[in-house]
Amino acid sequence: MAGPSGRPRIIVTGDVLRCVRRNEFYHQLANARWLHGLFETPILEATGIAPELVFSSFSDEVDIPKVYRELGLAADSSGWIQVFDNLPDAVTQRLYGDVDGALVIGFELPPGLTTSLTRLGARVLNVGIHPVRFMDDIFLAIQTPDALLTEGLARHVMSERLAHRAAGLVKAYQAKAPLKRIPAPVAVFAGQMPIDRSLIRDGRLVTADDLKEKIESTFGRFETILLKPHPLATENPVIDRIKAIGLATQVTELDFYELICHPDVAAIVAISSGTCQEAPYFGKEGIHLSHCATPCLWHGDSTGSEGWWSIYDDFLVPDFWRDVLNPIMKVTPADGDRPSPKPNRLRIALREFWGYAGIDPKMLVMQSGVAPNLDRMRIELAALKRIRRLGERMARLPLLGPIVRAAARHLR
Repeated sequence: MAGPSGRPRIIVTGDVLRCVRRNEFYHQLANARWLHGLFETPILEATGIAPELVFSSFSDEVDIPKVYRELGLAADSSGWIQVFDNLPDAVTQRLYGDVDGALVIGFELPPGLTTSLTRLGARVLNVGIHPVRFMDDIFLAIQTPDALLTEGLARHVMSERLAHRAAGLVKAYQAKAPLKRIPAPVAVFAGQMPIDRSLIRDGRLVTADDLKEKIESTFGRFETILLKPHPLATENPVIDRIKAIGLATQVTELDFYELICHPDVAAIVAISSGTCQEAPYFGKEGIHLSHCATPCLWHGDSTGSEGWWSIYDDFLVPDFWRDVLNPIMKVTPADGDRPSPKPNRLRIALREFWGYAGIDPKMLVMQSGVAPNLDRMRIELAALKRIRRLGERMARLPLLGPIVRAAARHLR
């Protein structure tokens, strides 16, 4: 469907049906707003079309709990999991209207929504955060089932050698830190959130019972298992299952990149986490107990609708969008602009730092929440210094000096 100007619609959205706790959908709205903010200007410059944000907020017009009720599902994680792989087209049309001929760019769209949008005539670009997160900045993984869009994406995919080089710098940094003694050989289990899109397989969440045999066969060859729970989910049935196999286990609070660089760590193990995809860059074995949630494609890899293209920062400039979208819509002339190099640009914009604070200590300030208040703190500190200097001058005056000094002693 064409927009008001007669040009194709460009829609930016997210997994708006995602709900982990009952009737809580707002986190995904923030992800959609973030993606829209990231892409709006370069897409507008490249196409002359202002991308629509669907949705920036929920209103009576779009009652997500009501959508679930009409499907006969609970408006919680159980309902979301049931529509994750299979969403009725009627629901998609209710959410987005007529999408025939539209381009839909979404943050972590579930397979059911992607398939439904495609059936209804839309072209889809699915965007996520790339699982390799130890480079100068985080970057994007982009997936599409559309062959025309794939051609353009493939021209902008980054080389995997850049990740290997970045890993070398991390290893060098960690080599200068005091080495913690751990019994070798060691496997590290990296925990995940108990309810997450990466854990959905065949219409349900992967459970500890599903992984029983794989857990036993995987960990049986290691002397010790270091357990690294997710910081927001310290209680984890999979960790309980690992402890139950009778091997030596120990919960660790070491930073993840300190662990992955440790010479006595042989393997990183997870259910489906991208931490396993980072392991080979550090000479470690990466073992998924279930599946790889985000299989990534690098420069030179063959195309495939299941893979996610590794795009570093090209998406920040209009020429990227001109190249990718040229086969499906009119675009403006190329301007040759390139993104200016800047570390941590996307990390800061996303306000997500994961384990990178262990590599770049400056990120501890950003992660702590102090950073937004630094300007106010600087102003207040400067005011206090001015007051102190004024007090020192007043203390030297013959008449006011004794009074000021007495007041200062009282305040101390």
